[in-house]
Amino acid sequence: FDGYSLRVDAIVGPGFSSEQERKINDVASKVCVDIRVVRDPVNLPERMYLADFAVTTASTTTYELLALGTPFVSVPVVDNQQMIANTLRDRNAATVLGRGADKLALRRAINEYITDDSLRAKRRDFGRKIVDGLGTSRVAGVITDIVT
Repeated sequence: FDGYSLRVDAIVGPGFSSEQERKINDVASKVCVDIRVVRDPVNLPERMYLADFAVTTASTTTYELLALGTPFVSVPVVDNQQMIANTLRDRNAATVLGRGADKLALRRAINEYITDDSLRAKRRDFGRKIVDGLGTSRVAGVITDIVT
C-alpha cells in the first residue's frame, strides 16, 4: 500500500478467545501499518459507519455493514457463509474473496478500495438501498395482508 497512510482498527469481538486476540496483536506488531486491536468496542456501529471500508467474514455482520453503507471485502470462512458470499458477489454488493484466499488476493481487494473512490461510493449507496432498515415493516405488512 505504498504511498497510502493506513490506520486499521482490528475489532476483536466476543467470539474471539484470548489466544486469538494475542495472535492478532502479534501480527499487528509485525506490520508497517498502524493497526489498533480493539476488543468489544461499545461504539462498534459508529466505527463501522465511519470506516472507509471494512474486511469481514461473510457473516451476518455484512448486513450491518450494508445498512450503514460501509463498503467491504468479504471472505467466507465456514460453510454456512458461502450463500451470503455468493449473493454478495452476484449482486456486486461487496468485493468477495474465495474461501482460503491468499495474501495477494486480500492485498489487491484492499488496494482496489483504497484507490477507487467511485467503487466505494457505489457500494455505499447500493448497500443502503438493499438493507434499508424497513424490512420489519414490510414483513409485518405482508403478514397483515394475509391474515386480514
